[in-house]
Amino acid sequence: MRLRRSGVVAGLVAGLTALVVGVATAGTAAAVGVFAAAVTVGTNCQDAKVKVSGTTLYGVMRCATATGPNEIVMFRSNGTTTTRIRTGYNGKPIAFGDDGTSYFAMYTPADQDGRVWLIKRNHTTGAQTRTTLSTNTTSVEAEGAVVATGGKYWAVWSLRNGAESTGFTYTRQTLTTSLPTALPRVAGHRPALALRGTTTVTLVVADGGLSSGEQIVRYLPSTATDTWSRTVMRQADAFLPAVHYSGGVTRMAWLEIVDALGHYKLVYQDNASGSWVRKTVSTSGWLSSAPRLFTSNGNVTVAWTGRSAGSPLSETHVVVAQRVAGTWTTRNLTDGTAANRFLRLSGAGSWGGRAVVVMENADSGTVTSRRQS
Repeated sequence: MRLRRSGVVAGLVAGLTALVVGVATAGTAAAVGVFAAAVTVGTNCQDAKVKVSGTTLYGVMRCATATGPNEIVMFRSNGTTTTRIRTGYNGKPIAFGDDGTSYFAMYTPADQDGRVWLIKRNHTTGAQTRTTLSTNTTSVEAEGAVVATGGKYWAVWSLRNGAESTGFTYTRQTLTTSLPTALPRVAGHRPALALRGTTTVTLVVADGGLSSGEQIVRYLPSTATDTWSRTVMRQADAFLPAVHYSGGVTRMAWLEIVDALGHYKLVYQDNASGSWVRKTVSTSGWLSSAPRLFTSNGNVTVAWTGRSAGSPLSETHVVVAQRVAGTWTTRNLTDGTAANRFLRLSGAGSWGGRAVVVMENADSGTVTSRRQS
């Protein structure tokens, strides 16, 4: 199977038709470390989701195999070689977590009919179990996030009837025995999830229809009431949140509307000072799936999918921004060659203190990773 951009990028653009974009060029990237050459993770694959642990990259993707075009395939990479593991299940990955001993892959049928499953697979023994998260059979779009530690997990997923529907986010968890396995659903979609310690999480969602602009809402589980504590972080005109927690600091990023022409900017904020401090990272319009936010080598890093000003919507690539000594700069991971066009971000994280990104080429169906040198 050859995955052409007519199918893969069309799906990306269809969900984000309102976004008109452009990104900073590589010339503004002096403080962002150079990235090594791309390493192939999979061919004839797409929809990769990843987690970085130490110096190992773990993940899941759907690939063309002998059983069909959508088999769920786990993988791990040491930066040179990649081990791929077929699961025997077919569908579309929507989220991935890893606790250092097991893969946790959330997926839905390739036709997005609303059912959601979670596969747990042991790194060493290959023992594999599948948990049903949603039995919904309505035709909806599914999105999700999952974190894992000590063999336990917290999974969230949202189901929406099209881009203009608010939708709801649901949860299932085994981390916190003092809470129900399933907390009440919350309004919103595009869920982002961060592990706080070993027993609790921060959940961030976008709440509202795309046509009217959305608000960003943060939720914390409340053991006192077996429900969620709700805080609005941005009142309107915001999309696609990301969240990260480390060292007692909660970090968030999202897109915001710049003007009526459909241009967007990337906004970051954290509570390191004891109160929320907001910073605009990129003022250029750009197109993106949800940004990936993490810390690497003491620096905050955000990665996203963008495109150069004036280029076709299908010609996307990956952009990385880092905060070094309080200053944000960016690097565009493209050189204009055919191999580096049509890229979109699959995932990112910190590899031995440096950033690593995983990208998909929507034209060729190739999944690759690149590490900072």
